[in-house]
Amino acid sequence: MKRFSPPFIPHNFGGLPKELTNLKKSKVVVLPIPYDQTVSYRPGTRDGAAAIITASKYVEPYDSELNTDISKTKSQ
Repeated sequence: MKRFSPPFIPHNFGGLPKELTNLKKSKVVVLPIPYDQTVSYRPGTRDGAAAIITASKYVEPYDSELNTDISKTKSQ
């Protein structure tokens, strides 16, 4: 099944712009690894990784408790 992804949102965790997704500068990396090997009930967990990436594009990056945009957090 093909996942819906709006054309104006990058396909990465959080739908972050390219300047915030440099692998060498990243402090956190999310690896969407589909895995269905040890499922005991029925297969389908392999689709979870892609679903998390797709859903993450609609998460608000501003954290009110930290009072900051978490997508732009720098290492201390």
